[in-house]
Order: sequence, then structure tokens, then C-alpha cells
Amino acid sequence: LAFFTFPIVAFIATKWRLKEKIALGLQEGKKGERHVMNILGVGIIPTAVALAYFITGGDSTCLAAAFLSALAVSTADTVASETGIWARKTYMITTFKEIEPGPNGGVSVYGTVTSAIGAVLFAFISWGFVFHGYSLDASFFKFLIVAAAGMAGNILDSILGATLEN
Repeated sequence: LAFFTFPIVAFIATKWRLKEKIALGLQEGKKGERHVMNILGVGIIPTAVALAYFITGGDSTCLAAAFLSALAVSTADTVASETGIWARKTYMITTFKEIEPGPNGGVSVYGTVTSAIGAVLFAFISWGFVFHGYSLDASFFKFLIVAAAGMAGNILDSILGATLEN
């Protein structure tokens, strides 16, 4: 269930107000679909971590947290991209100058808040289903790691988008 949270949240965020996104030319692909580079960008790190987990015999809490953190980043980034375009003001993350919504590196308060919600939602689901329970013990620290990694990774992705992709 934790693994399928990302594609479910990404699908909902992508389809939300899709007709309006298409009219403005702000959608992914022609009808919101993702392309190979999107899938590779989202999938390479979790796949590498999953392979390391498999190779080491599947007995590493750190690798499990790393895998979930990578998916939390993907969730937060997708939610930010798909909802941030509706913000009243968008800024380039490297200069903080106001820009039109849509380019790599564009950030907004709205997109940042919705991405944080996505990261926390993903972390909450993985906390319960992967780390087995909702108690305030050591597993709560894993929840915090996954949520914080999702938010930090989203910001880093915006910086990389502004400096390398553009």
C-alpha cells in the first residue's frame, strides 16, 4: 500500500483541473501523461535502493527508510508541479524573482505547502504499513525522516531544475 501511494497521489494531482492545465499549456505531455524521462527521474533512486536492499538480504531499516524517502520526494515533487501552477505568485527558486507558472525551478507558497502535505501523507502511510504501527517510539523517527526527506528533496529538485534542466 505504501508503494502504491505515490502513483495514486500523482495520478490525482495530475488529473486535478487537467482541462484548465491543457488550455493554459501547463500539462505534462498532451493529456497529463508522463514521459520516459519523468519515469526514470522518479524511478532510478528507489530502484537502486531496492536492489541494494535485495542484495543485502532485506534486513536494513536504513535502506527501507531511504527507499520510502525517495518515493516521498517523488510524491512531493509531483504534487508541487501539478498544484503549484495554480498559485497567485510563482518565483524562481534561485533568484526569488516573480515568474510565470510552469518553468523548472518555479516555486510558490501554494505548491510548497501542497508538496509538504504530499510528503507527510506518504510518510504517514509508510510509517503505518512499512514500519508497522503508529506509536511514538523509534518508528516515529522514521516517519520524520521520510517526511523531511520528501520536503527537502522537492526543494533540491527545484534548484536542480532551475540550474541544470533550464
